[in-house]
Amino acid sequence: MKWQHIVVGFTPEWVFLLRNVMRVNPDQGLQFAQMLIVDVFMEGNLIQQCTSFLLDALKNNRPAEGHLQTRLLEMNLMQAPQVADAILGNQMFTHYDRAHIAQLCEKAGLLQRALEHFTDQFDIKRAVVHTHLLNPEWLVNFFGSLSVEDSLECLRAMLSANIRQNLQLCVQVASKYHEQLGTQSLVELFESFKSYEGRCHPWGREGGREGGNVLNFGFRFA
Repeated sequence: MKWQHIVVGFTPEWVFLLRNVMRVNPDQGLQFAQMLIVDVFMEGNLIQQCTSFLLDALKNNRPAEGHLQTRLLEMNLMQAPQVADAILGNQMFTHYDRAHIAQLCEKAGLLQRALEHFTDQFDIKRAVVHTHLLNPEWLVNFFGSLSVEDSLECLRAMLSANIRQNLQLCVQVASKYHEQLGTQSLVELFESFKSYEGRCHPWGREGGREGGNVLNFGFRFA
C-alpha cells in the first residue's frame, strides 16, 4: 500500500485521511497508521524505538505486513546488525522480502544469515568461501540443505578460493556427506587440485566389528 503526495509542497491532514480509510477498510487503515508511525520514528532516526514498536505491532506475523517486516529488518541491518541477527535468529517473521534481506545480510557481514536466505547458487558460492567468518559446525550442517550438484560446486569454490584455509572444512563436509555426494565424485574433486594429492579409503569393517562406510581422507601438500 503506497501513499504519495500528489501536489508538491502539499501536506495532507493525516488524521482526517486515516479516519476516512478506517471507515472504508479498517485493515488498510491499520497498515496506514503503522506506516505513519514508522515514518515519524525514522524522521527522528529513532531506530531503537521504531524497532520496539514494530516488534510488538508485527508479532502476529500477518502476510499483509510483509513490507513492514522488511522495513524492520532493513533498518536494523543498516544501523544495528546485531539486532537484526537476533530477530532473524528468533524466526519471528516469514513474510519479508527474503532476497532483499539476504543481500543486506551479506553487506552487513552476517554471512550465515545471508546463506540461510540465498537460493541462487551464484550467491551461495560467493558467500560460502569466506569460511573464516562462519561457524565451522554450522557450515558443515549447511551442506546438508544443498543439492548434490550445489554441494560439489561449493566445495570446488572453497578449495579454489583458499585451499589452505578451507581444506579442513571441505574434508569434514566430504566425510559427513560422502554417501550422498558419491565417493568417486569427491576423489575426482580433491585430486583435480594440483597443490596436493587426495586419497579416499573407504572400508566397512575394522577390528572384527561392523564399522559402516567409514571414509578417511589423507592429504599431502606438494
